[in-house]
Amino acid sequence: MNIFTSALLLTIYGVFSSVNADLCAKERHNVCIKPGMGLIDFPTSLGELQKSCPTFLKILRCLLEYQNLCGSKYPGMSEIKFDEAYVLMTQACNKNSAFHLELGSSLSCLHNLFTTHINVCQPLVNPSVKTSLESHGIYLDDKNYAMKKNDDLRYHCLTDAMQVSCFIARTSVTCGDQAENMMKDILSRVEYVETLCGEEMFDELAETILYAHKDMEKKVAAKYCESWSVFRLCDRKPPIKKRIHPFW
Repeated sequence: MNIFTSALLLTIYGVFSSVNADLCAKERHNVCIKPGMGLIDFPTSLGELQKSCPTFLKILRCLLEYQNLCGSKYPGMSEIKFDEAYVLMTQACNKNSAFHLELGSSLSCLHNLFTTHINVCQPLVNPSVKTSLESHGIYLDDKNYAMKKNDDLRYHCLTDAMQVSCFIARTSVTCGDQAENMMKDILSRVEYVETLCGEEMFDELAETILYAHKDMEKKVAAKYCESWSVFRLCDRKPPIKKRIHPFW
């Protein structure tokens, strides 16, 4: 390789390195979600999904490219599998795919769950997290408690995990087994909970999360039974199944 070629390659590499550094200095949501895109709501029908697909796919492609280029900003934390998320979204947007049709039959119900999630789940999640933390000797409400290393990570991991647990339990009760299994598959493929917790913290708290998830299922069922008198659902016994993951 001659001197000119070497110098040219170094110059090009330097320019791209500078561009990459500038890009990676920004938060990914600021890079990928542009002004004017508008609020992206969970669709209620396949028609709404199709209208949103170009924007969804554009954002996911950008997030994937950002991830590949910039890596993780949070050492020790897992990363959402945007490559898998992009594949799933592509399947959801393909009118000829089985996933597209399966999703379509549950969109309206799932939309209602998303829009009411915080109001319904937060009152159930907070006490569940508090009880789970106390089982580990962590008393965040006690002013005299001395915070241990990673207590904040344990709190956020359990909170995020229980939010997902509540959503899955509500999906089972209100939208049916097909929608529940579909959401579990989506969350599993992108490793959503593992990402929120981080691999190390997820492994540490897996047993606690499993116990709390079972308790959350009972709380959600009781809440629906009390408010809606859905005796058909309240009296049924959950199917016995081998759990290979805290949620499924």
